[in-house]
Amino acid sequence: MTPEIIEKLAERVQSEKMKRSDFLRRVLNAELGLKRLLTGIEIEEIKAARREVNHIGNNLNQIARKINSGELHNINRIDGNYLNRIIETIGKMESAISNQLL
Repeated sequence: MTPEIIEKLAERVQSEKMKRSDFLRRVLNAELGLKRLLTGIEIEEIKAARREVNHIGNNLNQIARKINSGELHNINRIDGNYLNRIIETIGKMESAISNQLL
């Protein structure tokens, strides 16, 4: 690579707030049609969304455990299948978010 290309690459990597290897991998994947090229900002937003979905899933699991143990006495019984579908959906959302980062 020419010094000019190296300099432009360094500028772009810095502006995207990514490691050079990660940036190059994403550019190659996008160029080969394997994945869409995400910006550093988009990646950070996806990571934040993944963390939030994970927190929601953890909260639902805690609620399910308390309901199943009988610890929550003053609420109506929730259909276990419904709660499992919610947890499964959150798992799928987390997987979809994670796949955007690979």
